[in-house]
Amino acid sequence: MAYNRASTPMKKFYLLLLAIMIAVTASAQLQLATLNHNDSITVYYGASALQSAHAAAVNGDIITLSPGAFNSVNITKAITLRGAGMFPDTVAGTDATVLNGDFTLTIEEDSLHSFYMEGINCAGQYMNYSKVYSPMFIKCYFREINYTTSNTMRDAQFINCIITRFTNSGNNRSAAYARNTQFINSVIMEFSNGHYGANTLVNSIASLSFYTEVQYVSARNSILYYNYSLNPQVNAYTSYNSIGINLFQSNPYFNYTGIPNHNLHNFNSFESVFKTFRGTYNDGIDFQLVDSVAATCLGTDGTQVGIYGGIMPFDPSVRNPLIKKCNVAQRSTADGKLAVDIEIVSED
Repeated sequence: MAYNRASTPMKKFYLLLLAIMIAVTASAQLQLATLNHNDSITVYYGASALQSAHAAAVNGDIITLSPGAFNSVNITKAITLRGAGMFPDTVAGTDATVLNGDFTLTIEEDSLHSFYMEGINCAGQYMNYSKVYSPMFIKCYFREINYTTSNTMRDAQFINCIITRFTNSGNNRSAAYARNTQFINSVIMEFSNGHYGANTLVNSIASLSFYTEVQYVSARNSILYYNYSLNPQVNAYTSYNSIGINLFQSNPYFNYTGIPNHNLHNFNSFESVFKTFRGTYNDGIDFQLVDSVAATCLGTDGTQVGIYGGIMPFDPSVRNPLIKKCNVAQRSTADGKLAVDIEIVSED
């Protein structure tokens, strides 16, 4: 599966940024947001920089955030929002881009533009979806993705993301507010899915919630698990499969052999499947499979199941040009100019 990135020609991007670098001055690093509109770049500074850039943006614009913590903003425009990464990158030498506070997506459908977000750590409790169509989230971390009273998210893609909780239904499981969502090479620590969600897991790892209507979830080359009576059940789906057994049955669907062409691999403990992961998430954990499972539990494409297989193996580092640092002088010069030092890095 291929996906398109909103991008700016590299040479022009550098020239525009160089135009705003007045001098190189040693000072404290500051949060920075650049707004790219019709090849023109406007720079905003400080924790509220994203809020200011979003207020000035229109559909199709690109906002690039430096490392650092920013105040979140309710997003109402089909923009591209790019950060330095959801976690610090020791190879690139960059810190994470963090959004503090909850925010909501309420974006009217636009035939030319969709919301795109990459390399962001959403540290608030919730990213709510109210109205958003065909959004794409790449290499982002979310504490909880939740619905609002409007309840509309259609055709979303999450690629190389970590989500500690995805909520798609109320306790009665009678509705699905996010539909046709694809999770690709992503981790969902608690997955709640309502009726007719038609959501798909590809090369992903997910824990199914008690409130998940599993018959409306499809899985391929993915690992699903469920803590049942304190006895973890871990299951690998190596073929494209619509899960058809409800967790409310006395025997959950794990280790169930009645699904036609199920092609299941069943395990009774995390230790049997993962090298270090034991069902609890922290930022330092990875999801590497034990060697025997990685070598023998293969997906339909011949690669290992889970997030390190497939055509987009999990990698949290970003590839787009990113702002590594921004140093701004503490005071302007006698003629009113302010010295700014911006360092841009790119991984090709």
